Amino acid sequence: MIKIVEEEDDMAKYTQKMKKVRELPSITKKEVSNLTVYDMIEQIRYHMTKIDEIVKSRNENYLKYKNEIKNDFWSISPPNNSYISNFSYPIITKNINNLVKALSNNNIDCRPLICGSINEHPFWFERYGKSELPNSKLVHTYGIYLPNNHQITNDELDKIIETVNNNL
Repeated sequence: MIKIVEEEDDMAKYTQKMKKVRELPSITKKEVSNLTVYDMIEQIRYHMTKIDEIVKSRNENYLKYKNEIKNDFWSISPPNNSYISNFSYPIITKNINNLVKALSNNNIDCRPLICGSINEHPFWFERYGKSELPNSKLVHTYGIYLPNNHQITNDELDKIIETVNNNL
């Protein structure tokens, strides 16, 4: 049974154990489980106190991307009165290979848009066949995500935006 730590003295003891967990080869699995649960609870508590700040920061980053990236091929069009706090910013460009290379050369992480078109994956078309889905194929072929998180700095955003604008 896992005990959730609530008493201040118990938390101090568990914190000490967490700091020494690598030094104690005889620590039991139960103690490790308790430490893990305690650590998870503390992480949740911390992030819940910061949630408004995190959401606001991601929204500000999104707006900076939206206002400063000059993509004539495609741009995001959210509904009116929407408040966007995304984990990444989508880009669709025919110059995807140049852009990904430039981002990589500048140590900027990027990812494909979700899974792109499910229709382009062998597990799908081997079972269901291929369909003509031109918009899905466009996203699959030319779409990437740029990073957006609450810890990214304005200098980092400026570097990403400059790299994107120079390679679209």
